[in-house]
Amino acid sequence: MMLYSRVLKLDTEKLSVDLTCKSYDLNSNLDLLPSKDDFYDEETQEKEKAQEEEKKQKQVWTKLKLSGLSERDNVSALSELCALVSHSP
Repeated sequence: MMLYSRVLKLDTEKLSVDLTCKSYDLNSNLDLLPSKDDFYDEETQEKEKAQEEEKKQKQVWTKLKLSGLSERDNVSALSELCALVSHSP
């Protein structure tokens, strides 16, 4: 049986670990994400995120072309999908 958990606290002196297996704790990433240090490269992160979005849009465009829609329908469908993707978390 697999048991999924998240580490809350490590105590190296006592060799103990505090874990949580609540579904809310496993799904929420906001409180448990490590903080970024002063040397974190945010520009590279933004570039990588933009490249991933561009790759997704190209894949959507290819799927739309393969679906046999007219070019006008493709453009309107693509703009709708891009709007949906940009608003998703």
